[in-house]
Amino acid sequence: MYVTNENKSRKLSDMRLNLITDQYVQMSLRLQAAFGLRREEAMKIQPAKADRGDRLVLDAS
Repeated sequence: MYVTNENKSRKLSDMRLNLITDQYVQMSLRLQAAFGLRREEAMKIQPAKADRGDRLVLDAS
């Protein structure tokens, strides 16, 4: 397996983020940035189930 130390992350400004009209996609991108999540992980978060006060819990299914 080939692994690189190259950082491929991108910053998305608030101005550009606010152009995204789908609230779920917008929140997914915010979660990715805030918690360092991958897209798949961020999409699995269900706020009503995930919010445990001091942590977020991902749906395992």
